[in-house]
Amino acid sequence: VNAGGFATLKLSPAAEIYGSGIWFRDKSTNRFPTRVFAAANYGSDPYQVNCNNPFLSASQASAICGAAAGTATLAPLDVRYRFNVPYLT
Repeated sequence: VNAGGFATLKLSPAAEIYGSGIWFRDKSTNRFPTRVFAAANYGSDPYQVNCNNPFLSASQASAICGAAAGTATLAPLDVRYRFNVPYLT
């Protein structure tokens, strides 16, 4: 459902008031909510993170880098996001 409108109120020859508004409601669903921004899809090198990155916790570095955790090795990554919305069937 979409709705919108515009309004003009002429107060005098020297003054007018303009207004506009829009409203929409989206009920679309997606059965495949995980989005992947794989670098290979765009013909470029993969996203990389250094394994001694100070923003990685020890468990994150271990999961991403394995035995190279804590070193200056670069590990390739796919960037993904997911909205936490329940499936609507």
